[in-house]
Amino acid sequence: MAFVEYRREGSIGWVTLNRPERLNARSDALERDLREAWRSFEADDGASVAVLSGAGKAFCAGMDLKDRPDRRSITGQGLKSVAGTYDVTKPIVAAIHGYCLGGGLTLAMWTDIRLAARSAVFGFPEIRHGIHPNTPYFVANLIPVCVIAELALTGENISAQRACEVGLINKVVSDESLMDEARAMAERMAAFPLRVLKLGKQTLRKATELPQEAWELMGQHRRDTYASNEEAEGVAAFQQRRTPR
Repeated sequence: MAFVEYRREGSIGWVTLNRPERLNARSDALERDLREAWRSFEADDGASVAVLSGAGKAFCAGMDLKDRPDRRSITGQGLKSVAGTYDVTKPIVAAIHGYCLGGGLTLAMWTDIRLAARSAVFGFPEIRHGIHPNTPYFVANLIPVCVIAELALTGENISAQRACEVGLINKVVSDESLMDEARAMAERMAAFPLRVLKLGKQTLRKATELPQEAWELMGQHRRDTYASNEEAEGVAAFQQRRTPR
């Protein structure tokens, strides 16, 4: 079973996270399949723009704490890549519904245009489980530091409307029209020359790129917290449905 599906309709590549029974939470298997889906999209000469979405009730609920990827050897470059999403040269539109949390929100941050259903919920719950949040994604996307701090250090969720107000997403639409709006946005871009789209995206990436040292420091901090008692207890409490001690 593929945990991420890729298909093309016209000039649009549809990349769908397909682990609905776990709210599309990120696992090693899902990240492997996502990397392969991006390779398929990049190699597909007929696809100019991708739409990234999630099957079922959520876009992506974050890292799967019951089947979480091993982060002990993660590097700064690995954090930056997010299963190859950062390295995609063609534009990506995110169609977000339901939960977009933690590792799901970091995935969304490396798409280029983000549309959200009115019922979507955004947040960084990592700190509740003793896990270091992925703050560089927000800095690289020029999100105000006070907003990053609110999400990362309180663990509180925010609505789609608030996410739009602070610049996390481009537009809030009705739940019913989300995929139609994403398709229309993708088709609008796909009508332009692919070479110019790719160059425009490359320029934007370069203009907001953080120093490699920032990503390496993040990788070191993630490895440190991965090995800590705080993270081990936080994850155990989540799995056992109890309050962390």
